[in-house]
Amino acid sequence: MVVNSDSTSKTTRVVPVAPKKTASIAERSSAAISALSSYFTIQPTGPVSIPTTLSLYSITQSCYTVARQTFLLPEDPSSPSLRLLRPSAAIDAIFDTDAKLFFEDAPLLANLTPDLKASLLAQAVAGLVLLFRRLADVLAAEDDVPFLTHDLFARELDAFRHSPERIAALTAIEASSLFSHGCRSRAQVARLVSRVVERAADEQELSDMLEDAGVTEDAAGSLGWTVERPRNMGLPWGFSILPVN
Repeated sequence: MVVNSDSTSKTTRVVPVAPKKTASIAERSSAAISALSSYFTIQPTGPVSIPTTLSLYSITQSCYTVARQTFLLPEDPSSPSLRLLRPSAAIDAIFDTDAKLFFEDAPLLANLTPDLKASLLAQAVAGLVLLFRRLADVLAAEDDVPFLTHDLFARELDAFRHSPERIAALTAIEASSLFSHGCRSRAQVARLVSRVVERAADEQELSDMLEDAGVTEDAAGSLGWTVERPRNMGLPWGFSILPVN
């Protein structure tokens, strides 16, 4: 009951407000991919491309920030600025040596066609979302780990670097012809990346993806530990970097 200034009373009804539901990991993945698809440029009669005024690294840096804000994982309050939580660390985990050069060397990137640049960006987006999904899964599964710590991030970053889902996702996007022709909207790019991410996150689908890529799960799991990772994993198909004498 509320008493007004004229001493009259009025009965009010309190309407209970349901607590805001936390978005699931799949929902956050979808939201991140949808937001990140805005960085692709669609040309009705040409291939998919990326903004020509920005470097691939700066675009990926923005994508990283969007993904981090979308997943909104609780971070260690005693270390508000985790050293490893930076785009360069994520790029290093997603791509192998040759492919990373395109993020570091603008003149080298200029040698790629627009669709190959878009393919690299799509691989970066898929890798970022898979990485943040991995972190979200760990936090959800471990009750004694309430927030993201420096050590946890470093551990999962290294695990993702050698994971079969990373290989499967990069290979699936690299094999897609969507970026070279037939793409009519950013929604198509988002659907492709979403499909790749969801398949790579599913154990059975992941096995099928690796089989399609000609990689066994045992071999994928050993990459980076007992054998050298493929030099061109993440490098656009047919493109190689020759050593300089």
